[in-house]
Parts: sequence; C-alpha cells; structure tokens
Amino acid sequence: MNEYLAHMAATTGDLYSALLDPEPDEALLDGAGDIIDALCAVGGPAKDIRDYADGPAVIGRYLALVGNRPPNLARVSTVLRLGRYLASENAAGRARLARPAVPGPARPGRAASARCRGPRRQAPGRRGLA
Repeated sequence: MNEYLAHMAATTGDLYSALLDPEPDEALLDGAGDIIDALCAVGGPAKDIRDYADGPAVIGRYLALVGNRPPNLARVSTVLRLGRYLASENAAGRARLARPAVPGPARPGRAASARCRGPRRQAPGRRGLA
C-alpha cells in the first residue's frame, strides 16, 4: 500500500528539500528511506521513482546522508533496493542528477553501499578486477 502514497508524500512533503538539512534526524532519514523504497517498486499502477522529477537528486542525497550514519536494517534494505533499481533497465537512460544533491564526496553512495555488502568473490578460474 505504501507504493500508492509514496509519490504524493515525496512531492507534497518536498522530500528533496527536507533531505537538504545538513543534520537530519534519524526519523527523517528512516521515513525518507521508506518513501524511496516504495518509489522503487516500479511497474505497478502507482506513480514511482521514474515519475518523480527529484528522484535522482533524492537518491544521491539519501545515499550521501546514510553513508555517514550507522547502518540499521531499514537503511541497508533501502540501499540494496536502490542498487537493484539503479542496475535495472528501469533506470537506464534516466538523467543522472536533475539537480546536484549538494557538494560533498564525489561518489556519495559508495561508502553506504560498501558497508552493505560483504567482500567480493571471484568465480573460480577468473582473473582481473572483481
């Protein structure tokens, strides 16, 4: 049911502006994660992340913020869902960032995603970069 309300919550609540707070509280981050997670459920009858103009900027800002916070189960789940969405054909061809997230690390999502996965494993007999 969250998927039906996520786009409305993100747009009328101005999720992007809320995430621009330099020190958002834990409740805001967790609520934003719930909205982002629901927006990434593409393919249903509800508007999703592809219909959300601030989607790329919100994703970048969320990843930058959670990359500097202790992980919890909900945040890890949202980061993994974002990874699946960004790797999918649904995200292909979409503009990277409609607006800059805010100045910061060159690859803000890297720190958060690195904590969410274990060591890379190579298939037997393969050489080179993982």
